[in-house]
Amino acid sequence: MFDETATKVLGKSAKEMADIRANDEVEFRRILQKAKYKQFVFSVKTTMEVWNDENRLRMTVMNAEPVNYSAESNHIKRIKAEIESLQS
Repeated sequence: MFDETATKVLGKSAKEMADIRANDEVEFRRILQKAKYKQFVFSVKTTMEVWNDENRLRMTVMNAEPVNYSAESNHIKRIKAEIESLQS
């Protein structure tokens, strides 16, 4: 996750988080816990890599946006209507 994306999730930049961790471990953990149950829509880039003769899937978060529940429910309704039209 890049700094800009992490800032959206945590509400703090990487530098701010590093400073907080160095000075106040309790606050650092509180910020992480606060972000734990927030919901986001992530854009993820994946690539296969070989490391020690083993294939590994590398995932990189490119973007994170808070869930727009209205837009997501409309999207699900459209998909449902498309599926229903195919079944008729």
